[in-house]
Amino acid sequence: MTDSFAELREQWLARPIDASPGLGAPAAFVDETQSTNDDAKDAAARGAVHGSLFVAGSQTAGRGRQGRHWDGDERASLLFSIVVRVPVVHRFVGAIPVAAGLALAEAMDALAPQAGATVKWPNDVRVRGRKVAGILAEATVRAGVVESIVVGVGVNVGKMQFASEFADRATSLENEGIHVAKFAMLEAFLTRFDALVSRVAVHGLRDVEARMRARHELFGQRIVRSDGVAGIADVIDDEGRLVVRCDEAVERWSSGEVHLAAHGAAS
Repeated sequence: MTDSFAELREQWLARPIDASPGLGAPAAFVDETQSTNDDAKDAAARGAVHGSLFVAGSQTAGRGRQGRHWDGDERASLLFSIVVRVPVVHRFVGAIPVAAGLALAEAMDALAPQAGATVKWPNDVRVRGRKVAGILAEATVRAGVVESIVVGVGVNVGKMQFASEFADRATSLENEGIHVAKFAMLEAFLTRFDALVSRVAVHGLRDVEARMRARHELFGQRIVRSDGVAGIADVIDDEGRLVVRCDEAVERWSSGEVHLAAHGAAS
């Protein structure tokens, strides 16, 4: 059984500051909130510093991409948002959540090499073909300047049950026989994301192309976008866009829900 939210809070607040990642302080822990992203966005609007962390045991109005609901629960979920406030080249805003996905997948494998975590563009981390985590990034831009980006992460850590319509698409680490403490996952992710975010904000993903290719679940696969456009997925470019070969043309998709053509339904 994974550690409880209370244990996570106690361990995080008691950790040696000089041994901690650069991200994650100050940290606010609440048993329940509507959305950690909303908490972080509100704090960013009031001047919260880079690295400010917001963690909740559960959410009542959590959300993922495409307007989906993401609540989680205290027993099984790791739910948090981080304020990113570094100089960001506007065209690399979309690279930030992709970098977060890479950092999360690498953190999972560092803690449990048997996970074999992959990144499903644009914001899912998957284990054995099922979604185990999602990322939602929301930027605040004024007069063409990126003031802050809030990166929200939800990880299914402990034992979970899923509704029948999600059972073949979603899982948790513990459901897959992988036992990882929430504290270890949070620290491992923030350490890796901290090492990526400032450089990605200025240079995009070019420096991690090989690492992205190794994790890129859709690479070389025939995929279909939610609007019916199909093609062969190629690389994820330095701006975080999915490069797709569509017949004779090459397109760069910056958004949209995609799935493997053979599956016939979004995953």
